[in-house]
Amino acid sequence: MGWTPLELAALVMGVSLAAVGAVGGWEVTRQRRQKQALGDALAATEAITAALSEEALFLSAVLESVDTGIVMNDAQGRVRLVNARFEVLFGVRGSELIGRPHGFLRDALADGFADPAAFRDAAERFYSAEERPPGSVRTPGERAPDEAELVRKEPTRRVLLYSVVPVLQGEQQVGTLEIYRDVTAQRDAEEAQHKLMLQLEARATTDALTGLKNRRAANEALALELVRAQRYERSLAVVLFDIDHFKKVNDELGHDVGDRVLSEFGHVLAGCARGTDVVARWGGEEFLVILTETDEAGAHAFGDRVRAALAAKSPLEARAVTCSGGIGVRKEGDAADVLIKRADERLYEAKRGGRDRVI
Repeated sequence: MGWTPLELAALVMGVSLAAVGAVGGWEVTRQRRQKQALGDALAATEAITAALSEEALFLSAVLESVDTGIVMNDAQGRVRLVNARFEVLFGVRGSELIGRPHGFLRDALADGFADPAAFRDAAERFYSAEERPPGSVRTPGERAPDEAELVRKEPTRRVLLYSVVPVLQGEQQVGTLEIYRDVTAQRDAEEAQHKLMLQLEARATTDALTGLKNRRAANEALALELVRAQRYERSLAVVLFDIDHFKKVNDELGHDVGDRVLSEFGHVLAGCARGTDVVARWGGEEFLVILTETDEAGAHAFGDRVRAALAAKSPLEARAVTCSGGIGVRKEGDAADVLIKRADERLYEAKRGGRDRVI
């Protein structure tokens, strides 16, 4: 059966309407899916932004809490971040530095250092270095190979370890960090410890009354000089001195006067000795002088100078103060105790012979 024109027109119209309806449904579905995808993308972006913001806040909190001055520069060398510790160390406001080139920062800070040239040189070296020494594990205050120790004098004295390190993303450098570690407390503690050690060493080797070396230090010095004299076959002599009638000075004039006599006799000995000689209080009123590269004649001459200087000084106005001395000259193979015993025997011989003499 054939189609009439009217029926064919109706069929085409129906098919067209069906097609339009189908296309419209597809478009609605497509738009709905696009809207859903856009919503998902926005949600993901918000999550990433929130995570980045949280990470940025965490990083900022870390930078503000560390006890180290930090300046962050971008790839063009402009200051992008200055932490609070840096502001305290240098007495500046970070907001005034943001956007400035690091060269400006270097020049602005230099005059505050005890040695401005050293700071400029260190900065130039760090920024121009193509290869930097590898980082190493270090104890607090210990200086790494890539750090320069500088003294900051303004606004307050600080000892700083200064370095510049690259900031990398993969293999690309995107900026630099200038780091200023404050080690003032460590250096002050080290200096105080060093002074204390020197004081303890001085107390262990120095006679408190005269300021001369004590017996322990004299024994150590004599052992060393004996080794040196034997190795190089050089002369060595010691003179053991004793203040004559010192017990009477203490008994009749008091120990304060006796201490003054001992102290002044120590000054006499030190004044007559050379810089290479060793002068020590041996014990009580006895004093030992180690004369390097000196033979018997030289030791006698030294003893006579001491006697004359003591007489000229006159430690006591009411009575003369004299001394006796015994000389010991090194012989091949002598030990320290042998040399001291030889001098001690000569000292007692001088006393038995009338005192005020050197034998």
